[in-house]
Amino acid sequence: MEGVVRLTKLHGSLDWLYDSSVGLIRKIGLPFGAAADHTDVPEKPVDTVMIYPNPAKDVETTAYPYAELFRDMAAAVCRPNAVVVTYGYGFGDDHINRVLLDMLTIPSTHMVIVTYSADDRVQKFCASARDAQISLLIGPHFADLDSLVENYFPKPALDYITGRLVELMKHRPVAGDPSSGVGAA
Repeated sequence: MEGVVRLTKLHGSLDWLYDSSVGLIRKIGLPFGAAADHTDVPEKPVDTVMIYPNPAKDVETTAYPYAELFRDMAAAVCRPNAVVVTYGYGFGDDHINRVLLDMLTIPSTHMVIVTYSADDRVQKFCASARDAQISLLIGPHFADLDSLVENYFPKPALDYITGRLVELMKHRPVAGDPSSGVGAA
């Protein structure tokens, strides 16, 4: 359907924090949709939030609410004519890669990978799928979100602002047009 997209930020370890005072990584019980003043939200999140790759992340995705999120993602992408766009995903999470590779077993599906550089993990993933089902946009030009949206994303066919402008211009008299009665000397 025109103008409809399922946008999902499925993965990222926002509840794994590095505590520099004790040199430990800990998992906090941050509830979904927590307010900015929640006691477990760090004062400077950018200094503490990290993605800590280990086997526990794969196992944790089988627990609530992640299991439902992964089931929803699999149901949304593992269907004919589905398209997945990844932006900045490093293909280092096997539990996500399995769902994406399952999707690519359906011949009419497609995947667009937008990345700054194609490292070994991206290349390994692409080697596991058919070339015709993957589009690669590699480099700093594509990885810059402003450049990507402005130059490469399609403009919506149903642009209501442009449509309204055209309607207004149709009903406005044009200077110099003798039939409009405006600007005739």
